[in-house]
Formats: sequence, C-alpha cells, structure tokens
Amino acid sequence: SVEAIFCVPETLRTLLSFITQMPCVRLIVVVGGVDENMPSSPAAAGMEIITYSMLHRQGHMSPQPFRPPKPEDVATICYTSGTTGTPKGAVLSHANFIANVAGQDLGVKFYPSDVYISYLPLAHIYERTNQIWLVHRGAAVGFYQGDNLKLMDDLNTLKPTVFASVPRLYNKIYAAITNAVKESGGLKERLFHAAYNAKRQAIINEVKLVDVPEMNYTSEDQPYPRGEICARGPIIFQGYYKDEVQTREVIDEDSWLHTGDIGLWLPGGRLKIIDRKKNIFKLAQGEYIAPEKIENVYAKCKFIAQCFVYGDSFNSCLVAVVAVEPEVLKSWAALEGIQYEDLRQLCSDPRARAAVLADMDSIGKEAQLRGFEFVKAVTLVAEPFTLENGLLTPTFKVKRPQAKAYFAKEITTMYAQLLDAESARPKL
Repeated sequence: SVEAIFCVPETLRTLLSFITQMPCVRLIVVVGGVDENMPSSPAAAGMEIITYSMLHRQGHMSPQPFRPPKPEDVATICYTSGTTGTPKGAVLSHANFIANVAGQDLGVKFYPSDVYISYLPLAHIYERTNQIWLVHRGAAVGFYQGDNLKLMDDLNTLKPTVFASVPRLYNKIYAAITNAVKESGGLKERLFHAAYNAKRQAIINEVKLVDVPEMNYTSEDQPYPRGEICARGPIIFQGYYKDEVQTREVIDEDSWLHTGDIGLWLPGGRLKIIDRKKNIFKLAQGEYIAPEKIENVYAKCKFIAQCFVYGDSFNSCLVAVVAVEPEVLKSWAALEGIQYEDLRQLCSDPRARAAVLADMDSIGKEAQLRGFEFVKAVTLVAEPFTLENGLLTPTFKVKRPQAKAYFAKEITTMYAQLLDAESARPKL
C-alpha cells in the first residue's frame, strides 16, 4: 500500500526492474540524483520519478499546512533479517518511539555538548532510537566512514562522548581491557571491575519470566528465578505488517511480548539475559544446546573475532568455525617460532587450532559451561563473517542456516576427524 519510495541513484535501476509488482507506488524520489539523468518510468507503471531537489522546489511553490502525526500512526515498518524465511515487517508507531526515548531518558541524561558516533547500520532499530534520543537532547551526531577497519581512526577524529554498539564488539573491548588490567593487577584491576559493573536503570515496561520446562528454566529455580523474558508496555511494537498469524506467535492475548530471551532475576530487581530460547537444538544424546549463549562465552577468547558453534541430533558434540583475530594469532605464532606465508596458511596449522581450542576450553571453564557445551573441534578461517559474504544479519548476528551451508565442508571434516580419533582410541 506504499505510494511513494525514496531511494538513491545506485538502487534506482534495481527498483525499476520489479516496480510493476508494486501497483500502489505512484512516486519515486531519488535522493542525490540529477534532474536531467532521471530515467522515464515504465509505461505501464503509472508513476513519476523525480529527484529530491525537484520535490523540494515543488514544496516551495505549493506549501501545505503542517499535519503532525497522531501517536498511534505508523512511524516505520522495521523488517527482520529474514534469516530463516521471508522478512517480517514490525510495525512501530510514533508512540512506540517516544515511549522508548522517554524511558531511556529516565536513566541517562545527554546534553548539547555530547557527540555521538553513528556506527551501527541506519536500519538498525537500536541505532534509530539512539539518534532520535540524541537529537531530542540537542547533541551532535557524526557518521563513521563505513569501514569497520577504520572505526578507530573515526573515533580518534570525532572524539565522541557517546558510543553505542552490539554485545559482540563490547565483548572484544572488554576482553582486551581485562587482559591489559590483569597485567597491572592489584588496585587497577579492582577499580576497573568496579567501574565496569556499575549499573543504570530506566523504566520502560512491565517484565515477567515464563517457565521454559524443555530447557529446565522455571520460576522456582534457585538461587534465582529463571525463564523466558516477556514484556508489556508502550514501547512494544504493534505487530507484524499484514501477518496476524506471526504476530500472535510472539504477542499473546494479554499483550505480552514473548522475546525468546532467557533471563534471571538478580537481587535489587536486576534482570540478566543468560540464554536464548530460539535457535536451540538437541545433540545425539538429547542435550539441549543454545549456541548463541556458548558463542558469547567464547567471544572472550583472545584469538576469536567471530565464532559459529554448530551441532545436530546426529552427533554427540559441538564443533566451531572461528574467524580469528589476525594480529593476536600472528603474535602467538611469532612467540612459538612458527613460519607461515600468509594468514590462511597459519589458520590451517594444527598447532594454531590446538592453541585456540585450548584457550576456548579455558574460557569455557571460567564461564562454567557444562561438559556437552564445550566445543571439541575447531576450524580457523582468515575471512571474517560479514554482510557481504552473507554470514551476518544487518544487526551483526550470525545467519545460522547460511553459515551451516557456507561451512558445510569444514563441518563434515571436523566430525570425520573426531570420529577417526575416537576409533583410534584403545578399547578397554
């Protein structure tokens, strides 16, 4: 039912190739386009293509009265990544956005002197609400160059006072800092942990935990109640666009949103996310595995930039594909006196795999992973998981079905090697 579409010149041709499938569209506005270079619209389309500058001129020539939206009006439709199927459009109202910003504002105050660096994708709802929040407070927003490898350069240039990112990056920052402060020891280490563990509070919703018996999480758990986090309140989205069935799967009849996150209540009313209900699978012996929880543990390993943990009901253990931190692995190789031509060759070295797996085991023991949650074999890759190679969603989460297909050969090889090793062991 959309009647107008905004795009850039680079995407216009692609848009026109399937525009006839969207009969409701009457106008395409090209931002950054040149009037003389605008193509004519398909004859059967019944629509107009203009540049943003032309739209601006038309507005000056024919001003219209301001018509502010109502709180319940649709502000945006934010699409899911579509990892396991067709993307779903989450409908968010203006009231949703305002409630979100107002809730955050209760816990943290920003000022016109603040500077925020925009690093997450602009389609990311977290990034969008952060920008609305900062603009509401009169703060400045700077945009990074678009190259993750140059992010530190952008931070040095902009010198932001506010930085928001996803847990994966914070895990790496945390690991790097903790490794440094451990070497300092004593007072510095205690001061860092005291600062890192400081908490902030914001009122946004009603929250409750619902039992998940198949994963052994219940409200009766000791010492803390555990279960699926459910939320209800003014920031909860309206539902999936034209998809009542999918909406009812996540929002129940009492308006509770079932998030799929597993949490536990800590003293003082603090809620900690510890697991994920979705993406769980069983191993051959019937143990339930939540791979995202395990990946978040292994993210603290100094060798790991990204990690994909895999298992299925045909195998009794887990394997992993690890995108390495190049400089860390190279430094380790130099200390070990290992010669190599390039990073790919180093990743294939059995000694490198053994070192990474040993560090993962150490991290897993610190996090008190259960025995069947430990990865038993690992493949190291030099190429990071990216949006471009189809392994990450726009919110930087691993696309599990795509990663399984992408690394199918490596997964098969790891399980074959584990089977060979098991067969070679002397039988009692």
